[in-house]
Amino acid sequence: FYIYRDGRDVLCSYQFFRQKFDPDAEGPIGAFIRQDEEGTNRVRRWVEHVQAWRTSPEVHDIQFERLLDQPETVIQELADELGLDPIWREPLLPRPFQSIWESRWARLFRMRPESTAIINGARQEWQDAFSSEDRQFFHREAGDMLIDLGYVDSAAWVDTHSTDPVDTSSQKTSR
Repeated sequence: FYIYRDGRDVLCSYQFFRQKFDPDAEGPIGAFIRQDEEGTNRVRRWVEHVQAWRTSPEVHDIQFERLLDQPETVIQELADELGLDPIWREPLLPRPFQSIWESRWARLFRMRPESTAIINGARQEWQDAFSSEDRQFFHREAGDMLIDLGYVDSAAWVDTHSTDPVDTSSQKTSR
């Protein structure tokens, strides 16, 4: 099973994660996404990573946003794929930690984590962070993948300033 997520969100999150230990991750998102990582920019790396997983015939892919929005449906699809009956224990998905201290407390006392979210005190939405040039760059490097994954229908997102994290209503479902 491979869970994919909108690359624009992925790279904003990845930048915040990297800032904890990598001074090169500081600065605007536009510089970060253009930085070389293993011979290519970070946007192309995301595309290559997703392509590698999605082209493998034995991999069942799941859209992250769909998992959050429709957990019952996705859990049932996973159960069907595995030939199992789901245990419908509430909550179906772990709740996010409310603070960094709650996260640290759980880790310190080796409590089963209720969330896998990385808490670092900040969050950046790509709609606010990406400049017009960043949108153009991202679409040049990954526009086909965004369309293939169902996050956008065309290049129109580049010229809009939508506050909706998903720019299309024609969401693809998991394979």
